[in-house]
Amino acid sequence: MKYSNISNRILWVKSLWNSFLALLIGFIVYMLPGLIVGFKMGFELSPKTKNKGEVGVQISEAVSKMYRESILLIVVGIIATSLAILWRSGIVSRGTGDKKLINGFLVSCFPSFIGLLYIFLIGFNVISILGILLFIGSGLLGGKFNRNRISVPS
Repeated sequence: MKYSNISNRILWVKSLWNSFLALLIGFIVYMLPGLIVGFKMGFELSPKTKNKGEVGVQISEAVSKMYRESILLIVVGIIATSLAILWRSGIVSRGTGDKKLINGFLVSCFPSFIGLLYIFLIGFNVISILGILLFIGSGLLGGKFNRNRISVPS
């Protein structure tokens, strides 16, 4: 049985789906500290305050301040997204023959596009440029150095 048509192709839908999945994983990791701080403040402030709307305002101000002032959260989000891209691009590019780099690159498309969109809407930021380069590099690296568990007979 010949596998040449299966092993040497670009998996567009699978790559773009995994790109979205990697972006989602990175976003969840990025938002997790805010969620934890919000829940903690909610449980601490709710019994003490009679006005529940005031609790929500205090939580939103604290979480907003946390994300505005902490560059570490942005770096953690970029690293988490890059690791997710590396993981998913290695999985997508298994058994794709010469098209490993293209499939790995496609997995980095959505996070890179969001990074470019952020630069155009918010403004130029060195961390955003480094994040985009890290996303693309992770996709290419995951595509190139994947663990190919499927042996294709010739």
